[in-house]
Amino acid sequence: MTEQVNPGFIGRRRIRSVFLNSSMIRMVTNFSLEGLTDVRVLHLEDNQIELLTGNEFTGLTSLKELYLHNNYITTIGSGTFSTLRSLSVLRLDGNLLSSFPVLELVANPMLVGLYMAGNVWSCDCDFLQPFLALQRRLGSKIIDRNDLKCISSNFRNEAITSMESVPCANEDPLVDADFQASKVSQLDYTPILVSVLLAVLMIVV
Repeated sequence: MTEQVNPGFIGRRRIRSVFLNSSMIRMVTNFSLEGLTDVRVLHLEDNQIELLTGNEFTGLTSLKELYLHNNYITTIGSGTFSTLRSLSVLRLDGNLLSSFPVLELVANPMLVGLYMAGNVWSCDCDFLQPFLALQRRLGSKIIDRNDLKCISSNFRNEAITSMESVPCANEDPLVDADFQASKVSQLDYTPILVSVLLAVLMIVV
């Protein structure tokens, strides 16, 4: 039984596609894929991977397609995909993800195909608002967006058919923050302006 990807790609820079799917892989380390500097397509789907710490794909700067669907991934570390500037297709569907810093995917400018359904996404507003903000930004680039669901204890752990049905789903944290800042600004300066105007009127009188 293969528990992790064994390093063995050093000196094989001309490899463009790697198929490690259905290989009973449980772990990928930062050395597992060392040497694949020119790889374009990487298949790791249908394995038993549970964790991505953040440095597994360092050095794969030419990677265009990454297939991680149908694993047991529960955690994705910050910055895991940030160095993959050429990434155009990313499949994360069919895992056990409840959250991860999804807005980091905006740093992948070439991304045109993102799959995220079939996970246990959290309905917690702290996660859901950035998640939906990513949806609005990427739009049709999230291929399975109509199948996305989230889980919440507020709904007795039942899957919510549409994330949009969660009460905070329509709140835009950025717009809301601007509104609050505007209110604070008004509260701070209005008394000062009134005082100045009264002072001027008294002088005139």
